Amino acid sequence: MAMQLVSTTSGDANPAQGFSASRASRGQQQLALLQARRLDDAQRAISLLRDQTTVVLQLGGLDAVLRQRLEDLVHGAACAMDAQMIRFSPDVVVLQPPGAAQVGCN
Repeated sequence: MAMQLVSTTSGDANPAQGFSASRASRGQQQLALLQARRLDDAQRAISLLRDQTTVVLQLGGLDAVLRQRLEDLVHGAACAMDAQMIRFSPDVVVLQPPGAAQVGCN
């Protein structure tokens, strides 16, 4: 199964930063990179997950309270959708939709 990268940033997207709203064609799995900057980014991550997109969520630079709220929201949504939330580092979590190809480090 092929994977297509959909890079996304919060707030005003700068085309020079690789913002793309393209969708994969049939038979491809999407991967979105999301740099969280505010609580609204939790909804963006959840929407992408609902659309069967694997989301790499970068949490670095957030204050501790906002970070925890954002993590709690996306984790709760992932559980409700039978999706997975995988922590790769203190600043990076991956949200995988049910049935997605397994993400891992070998």
